[in-house]
Order: sequence, then C-alpha cells, then structure tokens
Amino acid sequence: MSDEYIKKRLEGEYNLQTEKLRNLLRTIYRDENRAWDKWQKLSEKHRFDVFLNKFQKNPKVLGKLQGNVRFGFLPNEARQDRERALREVKFVSERWRSARMQLHQTDARVAEQKQQQKTQTKEAEQVRSQVQQKQQGRRR
Repeated sequence: MSDEYIKKRLEGEYNLQTEKLRNLLRTIYRDENRAWDKWQKLSEKHRFDVFLNKFQKNPKVLGKLQGNVRFGFLPNEARQDRERALREVKFVSERWRSARMQLHQTDARVAEQKQQQKTQTKEAEQVRSQVQQKQQGRRR
C-alpha cells in the first residue's frame, strides 16, 4: 500500500474519533467548542493519561456541565445523558489519542523518507560531478 493511501485512512480514522469525542463533549458541556479547545490545550500540555485522570476526577475543568438535579435527588434526562457520556469519554479519547499518534508517526515517516531521498539525490549528484571531473581530467 502506498503512503498516501495509508495517510488518508489514518486521517479518516482521526476525523471519525474526533467527531465522536466532540459529540460526547456536546452531551457533557453547555459550550462544546470551549470544552474542545480546553481539551486540546490540556491534552497537549500534560501527558495524556495524567490529563485523562484529572478530567475523570473533575469534569468541570473543561466548562459548565449539562443537566441538573430536581428536588435535590432526581436527575433530569440531560444529566443522565451526561453521566453516560462521561463513562464513554475514556474509551473514545483513547482511540482518538491512538489515531492522532498514528497520524503523527506517519507524517514523520513520510518526512524522513523525503529527507532521505533528498540526501541520496545530493550524494548521487556529488558522485556524478566527481566522475565527470575525473573523466575530463583523463581527456586532457
């Protein structure tokens, strides 16, 4: 398989996992865009497993939560959906992280291959120029 095909597949997987994660954040938070921005910043700033533990202990770190409790003990439907989504976030976020890492690794591998090709091309040009100089020196 070509690198281009692999990269497109990995980009598709990353986009799918990103959309799943954003849908969960939409269910959990009142402002999904702000929560997503904070998610990205904090997941980049901290090691991912540390960030995920902090998030699970205190989901309010990303913003105001959906749902409330009526009469102090009856959760409404939005709160129940939020609790379900909070349980799913761990699994979806791990898939998202894995897809992101695979995409970055593929980008790095492609960049490394391009750099190797440039280096090989330069070396081949140097060898050609040296051979041409030797041939011109013999002719004289």
